[in-house]
Amino acid sequence: MASAIKNFPDNARSGMRYLSYLPSFFPDRAYVFLQLYFPDGGDYETEYRPARRTMLEFSCGAAKLKSPHLKKVIGIAIDAPKYSRMNSEDFILMDCENWTQQDQDYYEEANRELRFFQTSTMTERRMHVSEFPLARRGSNIPKIGRNQLCPCGSGKKYKRCHGDAAN
Repeated sequence: MASAIKNFPDNARSGMRYLSYLPSFFPDRAYVFLQLYFPDGGDYETEYRPARRTMLEFSCGAAKLKSPHLKKVIGIAIDAPKYSRMNSEDFILMDCENWTQQDQDYYEEANRELRFFQTSTMTERRMHVSEFPLARRGSNIPKIGRNQLCPCGSGKKYKRCHGDAAN
């Protein structure tokens, strides 16, 4: 998501949206991340936020249309941080487990004008993100000998405590 925020265009003059589709570790789930910039979006709470929630719902439905195997789509919508001093978020969990033909028809119709995942400017990037850096043993970190006392304070030898592979 940080990459999507960074990649939001710098040249927004009027309304603009930026939609990201992020697959999950779980193969039947995906995330949709929607950023909006609408300087003339009307009253924030009564006009803009309801419109953003609707767009988020339709973008999640479009993600299901794009990837029929999905059972859950998690949607997150924010104001584009590059253009907003304050921000609010909207979230949706779209349960698609019992997706019907009626649901499909509804979201196809809703997406006809919005064209989520159908525009010519859509690009695909594959990235591997590791949430935690790989641990590397530095030269200044002493190695614990098998027969030394375990550093956890148990009083046991390391080989019988945290050094036991079966533990």
